[in-house]
Amino acid sequence: MGKKNQREPIKMRLRYSEPGSENKRINYFKLNQGYDVTEDDSEYVDDQDSYKAFKKIRKYKTKSKKEKITCDNLEVLLQWKKSIKCQSYETDQRRIIVLKKILGTDLSQYAKGVQGIFIDNLFRKDLKNLDLSKKLISNGILFIWSDKGLINEILEIMENKGFTYIENLVVVQLSLEKALEELNKHMKIEQTEEAVLDNLNFLQQKVQVKDLILNCPSKVLNQSKQVLIMFRKFDEQKTQLELRHQRTPDVLFDFVSNGKKSEKSKEYIYQTIETLLPKSQLMEIFAQKDQPRKDWISVCESK
Repeated sequence: MGKKNQREPIKMRLRYSEPGSENKRINYFKLNQGYDVTEDDSEYVDDQDSYKAFKKIRKYKTKSKKEKITCDNLEVLLQWKKSIKCQSYETDQRRIIVLKKILGTDLSQYAKGVQGIFIDNLFRKDLKNLDLSKKLISNGILFIWSDKGLINEILEIMENKGFTYIENLVVVQLSLEKALEELNKHMKIEQTEEAVLDNLNFLQQKVQVKDLILNCPSKVLNQSKQVLIMFRKFDEQKTQLELRHQRTPDVLFDFVSNGKKSEKSKEYIYQTIETLLPKSQLMEIFAQKDQPRKDWISVCESK
């Protein structure tokens, strides 16, 4: 019997199936563990060197675990907010439409052939009274906010209007008030979102992401998200729409205050739509009269 401390050699075999591989061996231990077999493995051609290979693999595996990004990293989840810069507002008054009442108004008298419509409003029963005729949009995509209690109703109304559901983007809502409350226990800061973003590294050492998630009462499960639903409208000829596909994730984490989205969150949605529909005529319905989006048609309601 061998010595007790003698290590079992890692199994290696010759690879003869490829030209020029007669002097190379495959480290099957590394291969079975899901690691790539690289040229570095060729240096471990003898069983007596197998322990060196094992140490190298173990070191590689440990390093990978340390560098792993978890979903509990606030700085990673909210990194997008630090790179977002709000654009200037539209100054061309011809592109700003102010109506006493949007619902029930024929919007095609102000624009035709729109390819992208963004509805920044949470509807109840009134969505069915919104004009979305073929003259206004015959070939394009519509984006509308919803909470989970309205999804079924919105899907049904939009189907009756000739739209087809295609995609959605979920915004997980984090409570700005909870974040400020936790930070105020340890430091004096301004009561703003910017102050929280500047101290994310400290905040994530004190709380977990799940402790910051907003919990609003709902029928079955608490509500902690809003959904941006996307619908497609096809014309009779099924004309193709120029789309620029992107790697934008379909889940976004964002701070909200008293249930209201931040300006950077809205800017993120604007940029997502503009990237998806380049060189398209875009319209926002229920836009803010004092903050019309540049190069968009803004339909506002006078109050």
